[in-house]
Amino acid sequence: MKMKSFLIRTRFFLFIAVILILFQPDLNAKTVMGIVIDKATGKPITDALVILLEKEKIYATSIVDTAGMFFFTNVEIEEFNIWTKRMGYAQIKTGPFQLTKLDILNLVIKMEATDIIMSEIIVDEKAMDAYLDKVGFESRKHGTGTYLSYKDIMKKPFVTSLDVLKTIPFVIVNTLNGDTRIYSARYAWQGSINQNVAEDAKLITTSGLDVYIDGAYEEDHNGIRMLNPHEIAGIEFYKSQAFTPLQYVFPHRGKTGVLVIWTKR
Repeated sequence: MKMKSFLIRTRFFLFIAVILILFQPDLNAKTVMGIVIDKATGKPITDALVILLEKEKIYATSIVDTAGMFFFTNVEIEEFNIWTKRMGYAQIKTGPFQLTKLDILNLVIKMEATDIIMSEIIVDEKAMDAYLDKVGFESRKHGTGTYLSYKDIMKKPFVTSLDVLKTIPFVIVNTLNGDTRIYSARYAWQGSINQNVAEDAKLITTSGLDVYIDGAYEEDHNGIRMLNPHEIAGIEFYKSQAFTPLQYVFPHRGKTGVLVIWTKR
């Protein structure tokens, strides 16, 4: 077991050395990179969310890739903690870490598996329905969007919350390069921007769908994949501004469609 862990670490640091030689990052930039592994097996963990915290506030987020790797470049803060989350593993906070102007920080984060089995989580469906009624979901669901209640979601084949979104017509989920972006098929096809129908291609490229979780606007789509699908009470999807309720339309929002997720957490 120790030998496997040693080999993984050795490969990781050799990989970092090659990256630094080939790409020669800006020497004025501070970089944080690393690998997330299972504490017991030493194997890389995919789809973990790594968060840089500045005084307990989120500074930046990154989703690890298929090799368990994560990268933060041009880090401008000098002291921070790292918070790592992954469904099926205990959350872990490490730090504080400090970076000088020329620092490149390499980390190995070990996560411990938990015994939580998602299919065994019991949710009160009546409480979910009452919550949706309270937030206005029931009155809106006869409108021009796509609406999924908790019961509808439980009928879908899924492992993660992104799997649920992939079952909704006209929703495109793009997870290339470890970054999650969600688009309306009205403006995108297979994650690539369809500029023929886009009024503002730059806005769509940077924003995709405007996402709200429990009524709060979420600029970063990466957090969606960390939602427990068994705790999602309901989903509203509006494929373009013309179909979106006025409460979700702002001067710079709603143009490329809106996704609203309600959770009972």
